[in-house]
Amino acid sequence: MAQKRGSSQRRPQRRASGPVYVAPVLDPTWQSPYNATSDEREERDNALRRAATRRATVIGSLGVAAAIALAVVGPVFIGLAIALVSGLAVVAVLRRSARHVDGALDLAARLITRFEVGGTPHDRLRLSTIAERLSATFGMDAVTCMVVRDATPNAALLMDRNGYSLLMTTGMMDDAELIELEGVVAHCMARQRLGYLQLSAAAAHGIDSTGRRLFDKLCPDFAFRADEVASAAIRYPVGLAGALRRSESATVPSGSYFASDAFRAERVVWFDPYVDGRDVEAGDRNVASVRAAALEEW
Repeated sequence: MAQKRGSSQRRPQRRASGPVYVAPVLDPTWQSPYNATSDEREERDNALRRAATRRATVIGSLGVAAAIALAVVGPVFIGLAIALVSGLAVVAVLRRSARHVDGALDLAARLITRFEVGGTPHDRLRLSTIAERLSATFGMDAVTCMVVRDATPNAALLMDRNGYSLLMTTGMMDDAELIELEGVVAHCMARQRLGYLQLSAAAAHGIDSTGRRLFDKLCPDFAFRADEVASAAIRYPVGLAGALRRSESATVPSGSYFASDAFRAERVVWFDPYVDGRDVEAGDRNVASVRAAALEEW
């Protein structure tokens, strides 16, 4: 009996030494504060058309209301004339919006004509390789890469009728290190992710002040914010900061496009919009020195 009781007793289990492993619980709703959100992009996508539609709706509604009121209390022909004028105003507003969109798509071709083709075949292959690899990260395709001849370090990504055009100056291509070039290309693609491209191109195209007003309202810190998204994607903010330091210290030659009035009108589409050192306002976070300092402290 004693033997049976002894055999039925369990041996004490040894506890493993060291910390107890606890499986992580991931929050499926968590998003990095540095990544572009769908709400950010939704606010800017088709902003030109939405603004034109709202304006046309207001004009049309006021015109119809005035026409009905005059038709009831006054001569019918005056009401019809007001309705006709309102309809023409609505058509004019919608046509102007279409010109903004077309101008944004044509800006790439217009900018390319300002430069000579630059770089060696090796440079163009190098830029295309960087863009192709980062295109997968940012979910883009149909990016045409061009190296353009200008000693000022800068770059731009523009929408066109076949996709996107990426312009890189020889001043950036010749001097920047690989990690810096990756940061510049990532910044340009981050602008597409954030929905800046059409608005910035419309602001640069300069048909009227509508595009510029919308861009200033919806994209106040456009370059600073694109730096955040780019650095979160490539996980190396120091490389992007190095490219910004290069453009910050660059001297713009007198014959450069970046010393011209054309650049002053089109500056918002470029990686460093203030490479010429002009038109900088106090507190503007899009200045290269401010952006580089923020990235170096990240």
